This record gives sequence, C-alpha cells and structure tokens, in this order.
Amino acid sequence: MHEVAHQLSFNGGLLNREGDVPLWLAEGLACYCEATTNGSWQGIGEPNLERVNTLAGPARGQGTFIPLRHLLAGDDWLRRATDVRQVLLGYAQSWALFRMLMEQNPRGLRNYLALVYSRRTPDYRLADWAQAFGTDLAAFENQYQGYMRTLVRRESRPVR
Repeated sequence: MHEVAHQLSFNGGLLNREGDVPLWLAEGLACYCEATTNGSWQGIGEPNLERVNTLAGPARGQGTFIPLRHLLAGDDWLRRATDVRQVLLGYAQSWALFRMLMEQNPRGLRNYLALVYSRRTPDYRLADWAQAFGTDLAAFENQYQGYMRTLVRRESRPVR
C-alpha cells in the first residue's frame, strides 16, 4: 500500500511529479496509507505500529527526534543518511507529522499542498510551511513532539 499511495498521489495529481515534493510529505502520506497488523492491511489512516515503535526510543528519551526544521527544509534526512535507523526514524516522523496534520489541521495541509504543488526547487519549503501553519516553528515542534509521545503511549506494542 505504501507504493500504491505513491503511485496514486503522483499519478492522480495530488503531488506534482515534476515539482519539488518534500520527502517528508511524500513518505508521510505513503506511510499514512500502509498500516498493517500481522501482514494484514488495516486501512488508510489507521495506527501504524511499525512507525509508532520506531518513535518509541526518542519519545522515551533513548535518542533524539530529527529536528522538525531539518525534516521540513531539506531531504538530507533520507538522501544523505548513513544509518538505517535514521532513515526509519525519518519515515516514522514523516508519518506522524502527516497524521497529525490530517487530524488537527486538514485545511492547513490542503493549503500547504497547494503551495508546494508548483514549486520546482526547495528554496520555499520553510516559507510555504510558515504560510500554511504559522511562523512559530519552535512552538509547532513542541506540539509535534508531544503528539509523537502521545502516539507512543497510546499505540506502542510489540509487532509480531
């Protein structure tokens, strides 16, 4: 379902194949669609235990989250990663961010999607974010990290 979500979002025109699509957005959306339990697909937007469990370490103080600014402004969290755990954390954080926006600010997410659709370079990523969600990135990061910690407390369990 992850790869199907990529195909549908680009082929259906939600995301612009020719544009500069932030990787957090493309991967967060795909992860939002991929939830499985014991190999069975659970449905779009369902809790994603694999991603929740990846967030558990940083949420419990074992390691740190990728800073939101780093996730939003560029794609180095994936493109220059040297550690698979950082890649998996980036996917998990992207999923959590997309899920949070779908739940708490779908209108802002819609506005953000419209802003980034025509972009061809990453130069406007933080400005587009600020226009859709506000300029106080530090406050948003606190809210976002709180959301991830809540997800871990509420949903974390062993994956079989």
